[in-house]
Amino acid sequence: MKKIILSIILLYSLVMSFPLRAQDYYQLYISNPYCQQNEFIKQKPDLSSPPTFQQSKHLLPSPYWQSHDEAISAYWKAWEIAFSDLKSINTASGFVSPYIDAAFNGCIFMWDTTFMTLFGKYGARAFDFQGSLNNFYAKQQPDGFICREIRSVDGNNCFERFDPSSTGPNIMAWSEWEYFKNFNDTIRLRKVFPPLLAYYKWLQLNRTWKDGTYFTSGWGSGMDNQPRLPAGYDIQWSNGHMSWIDTNLQQIFSSKILQQMAEMLHRTADVAWLKKETSDLTSFVNSNMWNDSIHFYTDLFDNGTLSSVMSIGSYWSLLAGIVPSSRLTPYLSHLSNKDEFCRLHRIPSLSASTPGYEADGGYWKGGVWAPAVYMALRGLTNVGQDSLAYEIACNHLHNVVEVYHKTGTFFENYAPDRVQGNDRKDFVGWTGLPPIAELLEYIFGIRADVPHNHVIWDIRLTDAFGVNDYPFGKDGTISFHCAKRKSVNQRPEINVTSNVPFTLTLIWKGGKQDIRILPNKQQAYNTIKTKTGKWQLVWDDEFDYNGLPDSKRWSYDTEGNTYGWGNNESQCYTESNASNAWVSNGILSITARKEKEGNKNYTSARLITKDKGDWLYGRFEIRAKLPTGRGTWPAIWMLPTDWEYGTWPASGEIDIMENVGCNPDSIVGTVHTQKYNHLIGTQKSARLYCPDSYRKFHTYALEWTPQECRLYVDGIHYFTYHNPHNGSQAWPFDKRFHLLLNLAIGGNWGGMKGIDDNIFPQQLQIDYVRVYQKIK
Repeated sequence: MKKIILSIILLYSLVMSFPLRAQDYYQLYISNPYCQQNEFIKQKPDLSSPPTFQQSKHLLPSPYWQSHDEAISAYWKAWEIAFSDLKSINTASGFVSPYIDAAFNGCIFMWDTTFMTLFGKYGARAFDFQGSLNNFYAKQQPDGFICREIRSVDGNNCFERFDPSSTGPNIMAWSEWEYFKNFNDTIRLRKVFPPLLAYYKWLQLNRTWKDGTYFTSGWGSGMDNQPRLPAGYDIQWSNGHMSWIDTNLQQIFSSKILQQMAEMLHRTADVAWLKKETSDLTSFVNSNMWNDSIHFYTDLFDNGTLSSVMSIGSYWSLLAGIVPSSRLTPYLSHLSNKDEFCRLHRIPSLSASTPGYEADGGYWKGGVWAPAVYMALRGLTNVGQDSLAYEIACNHLHNVVEVYHKTGTFFENYAPDRVQGNDRKDFVGWTGLPPIAELLEYIFGIRADVPHNHVIWDIRLTDAFGVNDYPFGKDGTISFHCAKRKSVNQRPEINVTSNVPFTLTLIWKGGKQDIRILPNKQQAYNTIKTKTGKWQLVWDDEFDYNGLPDSKRWSYDTEGNTYGWGNNESQCYTESNASNAWVSNGILSITARKEKEGNKNYTSARLITKDKGDWLYGRFEIRAKLPTGRGTWPAIWMLPTDWEYGTWPASGEIDIMENVGCNPDSIVGTVHTQKYNHLIGTQKSARLYCPDSYRKFHTYALEWTPQECRLYVDGIHYFTYHNPHNGSQAWPFDKRFHLLLNLAIGGNWGGMKGIDDNIFPQQLQIDYVRVYQKIK
């Protein structure tokens, strides 16, 4: 026995004298080519410390709201807590950017961070909240996987990637697209596109059933404990062998955004496969996941039956844009049903009619969660239901502010049937959405689209309110102010100041109006007052750029070159020719030259706003300096866009200014109709003596109302044509018209004393064109 024991000891010693080697693991990552384009993985970490709230407050939008001081206090408190949750990175984590922390458990959360950036974008001048998502892209695995929860101390994933709860929801693309719409940051868009596309592809390869639909789990959906799973499955961790309605809708939504990004970045070939994916998923969801018995989108069980659980997750369908019009009314009615989603505090995460609903919230068994409410609001906007969105937003903000008034803080979620905050407090966190994003976007109604240089201001409040220092793009700053109104039908009296030009669409219950907002140095022209009333700027070109005329405002008209435009004119109008139409030093110059073009001896340009600027009534101001010399014929005038009463002159013509070089001191204004026109010698016109029109700029204006057309030069009223109210033959001016600017050469009138070839080139110079509509 001793020999055996000794032999074992010697054998053990011999084995232990050799180094032990751990078991090799196989590399299970299937490389995704878009991960190789992910610049965040090798990005140099930003080790800077985030600013404090006090250091940043002056860089944040500053709202006011008459008689609602508590809501404004909540707004600032939300920012204060948000800034207290900013973190610098731990170098051991592999993170690359300082970030806003969910302040939950020492991890960053994909779901939480995405929603935090949706209000954080308004603080971008103070801190790069959007950069918080950089840390998820930096931790992307070679196959495209990104974990939903990552430890901030060491950068380790909290889930193995094939766990059903390891990732999701797929909404980071939404955040990036919203950021792009507010800042037009194509550099960031180009950078985030590859990791987002790789992540989508990973989900398609690893989170789908045979039919192409998607699955997740309670935790993976972000709605941890909703009672959605069939008996026998764990409510938080199992996929239940279900097709999950919210996950499929999020995939459709993200797919559409990625396609929009690709269009913007000229990378449409990269997303060709997504078009079929979107189409197939949309068709499947509408055919197989619409529960017609309750008029609701629900989960699909593996036996082909539909769930009856009515989860707030169903309303991702609105953002996904998949709801047929025939279903929309009954589907949305649940949001206004007091026995379902229209509770004391809207909108609960679970319908009150669903078994398992809890009146105090029960986490996701009815709790009111800021991200879910915000998702529904944005979805309602997407389907044109802003009135319902406003109603829900007012209720949501009111309840959040009520709890804030009682407790001085914000909570992770709220009770649906009582005024009560639940679970984590000081949670900003996604609960920054109602006091910040919902206040600005839905209570105040301001929504920006910087790539299209556009802002919607949907005014529903009757209180005085506004916001200063609203960020618009990289450098734009806007202040919005609205006066108190007597009723929602009254047109709002607004004051908007900006350091950048943009188009404002003003909406109120009684109407809608597009208003052109000019930079601060020109604010005096946004609203003007004449003897006939007050006018609001709706369209303009200040020619504050260099190059060809702005193609968004102007087109070239060349159709009449072959027949001399009906006036035997001698010029050929060119298109996109810098020698005939060019903008520089704040002036549009339309230049006529003596040069051969086609069968004509002169070239020039004729610019029109047709289908880019068309109006029914308004005040039209054009400041111009005229050419001079025998044979010139400059004109500033208007023609009908749709010719509804027939060809010229039946549909009318309004000449705001005409001048001929052989009579340079006369400015002529005219209207032409079927009954009154120069062909039969009955035109209605007037002349004004203006001896320096070719030496100085003068302002030529038309005021056109349902009752009359009035012409002015430098504010001098010299001609009126009254509506005789006897039909279109005398008054065809009840249809939309567009503007024309041109410099003709020769013709029946311009060339009646010949053309002096020694005068060329000649220029019609335009300082600005402004179009106003009357403020009622």
